[in-house]
Amino acid sequence: MAENLGSCPGADQIEAELKNSGSSGYYIPGLKLIIMNKTVLQAYSEPVRKFIFAHECAHADPAIGTDEAEADCAAVKKGVSEGWLGRPEVIQVCAHLARFPAD
Repeated sequence: MAENLGSCPGADQIEAELKNSGSSGYYIPGLKLIIMNKTVLQAYSEPVRKFIFAHECAHADPAIGTDEAEADCAAVKKGVSEGWLGRPEVIQVCAHLARFPAD
């Protein structure tokens, strides 16, 4: 999984194989670092991977911070504006998110 998931101004990003973690991505505020878990992400479609990255990137925006719903909204807006998120991809993202309890 060496695709370009996008850029995130103000945050560094790395990919790692975190075999003992079920999470696809993390944002660590104190380090301004996004960690994308290749082990989990490889099972997802490209639009879902891009959404997850855009969601984690949104957490780097102080106006969004830890607000999960706002991070989701920001990721959708980014996907639509960049052209990689349309109706079929939204359905894929919703199917992905439905597997997780709301936080």
